[in-house]
Amino acid sequence: MTSLAFTPHGATANSFGNGSTGTVVITGSNFADNGATNITLVAAAGADTTFNTIVETSTTSATANYVSTGAATPGTFGGVVLTDAGGASVALASAFTIDAAPTISSISPNSVWEATAPTTVTITGTGFVTGATVAFASTVDGTALTSSVTSVSATSIVLSVTPTNPAGGAAATPGTYNVTVTNADGGAVESAAGFTVGNGLENVSPSATSAIGSIPVALLGSGFEYGATVSLTSTDPAACLTEITNTAARQLMA
Repeated sequence: MTSLAFTPHGATANSFGNGSTGTVVITGSNFADNGATNITLVAAAGADTTFNTIVETSTTSATANYVSTGAATPGTFGGVVLTDAGGASVALASAFTIDAAPTISSISPNSVWEATAPTTVTITGTGFVTGATVAFASTVDGTALTSSVTSVSATSIVLSVTPTNPAGGAAATPGTYNVTVTNADGGAVESAAGFTVGNGLENVSPSATSAIGSIPVALLGSGFEYGATVSLTSTDPAACLTEITNTAARQLMA
């Protein structure tokens, strides 16, 4: 073999994300072309990356699965040695680059209520790249939330979140959701229970009044159904609630 190069699916031709897994294409020349899997690729010390299931596909190409443990210090790593099925070896200096993994510092807002319209959510952090995706997974049953990324910068991701399950459009499962950002190079970060879909009573308006007589009160929340009842506990025996005048999935008028 006389040459060697990498082509992972990273931000640059030979880079991938810290903590990522995937497939890398190794190109060169004069490989022993017999479709063998008994070739080896050994990464430099400190790269904390392993390559396995390496298969020669031609005299100029091989494929390999890789696993980056996430323990590596981001940077460029050399000293990679490939030994092909014929026993020939070649070393490659500056073989590949491990990109820094993204981080999440905040999600705002970090909750929505059932039966609401799409909400604009901003994820703030570091290391985001164009093409980054965001996934929500319920901590209750693993189901997802409907979302769509609208913009990505190095420090923020803006997306639209709708409290429905993208698989069929049913209402989202109430409770907390793990939020995972994955860059195009495979680097990812998770905010455990970083987002919440709420249900029940969200707000009462007005929450207090000194007026005498009939006072309209709106109860905002989710999951309300026709026939719902409202009760008030008061230290004033003269205070009472006479009737519910309107019921909707998001609001009760009393």
